[in-house]
Amino acid sequence: MNAAQEADSILNHTLKNTMADAAALIEDFLDGSPAVVGEIRGKLELSLAALWRGMRACRHHQVSIKLMQGTYVTVAQKLKVREFVSDLTKGRVASLDTTDLEATMDPLLLALILDNALSNAREYGHPDNPDIRITVEDHPRKGLVFCITNQADPDRTPLTDDFVSRAFSGTVSKAQGTLSNGLGLQHCLLAARASSATVTLHQEGDRVIFEMCIIPAPVDANLPTALPPICREDNDVARFPPGLVFSCIDDSPVCLMTMQSSLMKHSGASMVSAYGRNGRSDVPLFLEHTVRDAHIAILDYYLDFPGATMNGLELVESLKTAGFQGLICIRSGNTSDKDIAKYYAGGCHCVVAKEVRMVEA
Repeated sequence: MNAAQEADSILNHTLKNTMADAAALIEDFLDGSPAVVGEIRGKLELSLAALWRGMRACRHHQVSIKLMQGTYVTVAQKLKVREFVSDLTKGRVASLDTTDLEATMDPLLLALILDNALSNAREYGHPDNPDIRITVEDHPRKGLVFCITNQADPDRTPLTDDFVSRAFSGTVSKAQGTLSNGLGLQHCLLAARASSATVTLHQEGDRVIFEMCIIPAPVDANLPTALPPICREDNDVARFPPGLVFSCIDDSPVCLMTMQSSLMKHSGASMVSAYGRNGRSDVPLFLEHTVRDAHIAILDYYLDFPGATMNGLELVESLKTAGFQGLICIRSGNTSDKDIAKYYAGGCHCVVAKEVRMVEA
């Protein structure tokens, strides 16, 4: 079991890093190519949305494991509901009808539930025109109601209450032919319970209806506002003072290139230095420059250089020993609770997952 979990963690890490690099390259290309318009830009934007959806799936996989183990800790944040749900639909054909609502809830759990529901609506809906519609309303009795409906597949057996009950409980098999074995629905139910929400699924005529109801906590002005799953350019997320110097080290040239570009564009930095392209020989240069000139250091945790691997926390220790007084950030594809605790214990001040865009970080 431990070996399987370790293999799963490595695969999750590799997938997130690969998709993050690919997404960052597309973003960088689109940002620097305003002349690319029309069908080509549209297809690249769809590709970008698919990559971010894949990274969300990796994140949701980790959350689902914690939910099944009973170790997930909810983190409530303020949400701008229209913006949040709209970003979940990027790359999907679905209509959204909601007003500009604000609510307090766990954004990871909400995204997990809605992503699964949207995927089911597309995969098991009408093969030619699933006609997916999303509505969100503030109901006086039910609370905040997220409703996803789709046109039913006429070739599938209509949903029954008994089947849905067994799908949510995990006692249905694919051989029964109406849906999958219900794993996505089971994850929705676990996330809903952790959110103190309810989820239902039923069919009325030719429409399949998934509904999530939650009574959110009162909006607290002191809580942070959750960023949407895909952060847009008009979000004021860069609150750094101007003129900061960043020093970064990573074993991925793509990651270094996109990190430099994004930090220069969004943080108001005066300089972003990147080390690691030349392998291990860049390490003393990174340490020297960071201690002498930098305000913020960003390090990958696992540095897999040709012929040598290094631990980012070893470099954190070297920085502190040399008297570095700036902010130290670990940016890694490994961000389990155990990993994060290890990074903080090793002396870093903040942790950013590699699947989180730099503009969000």
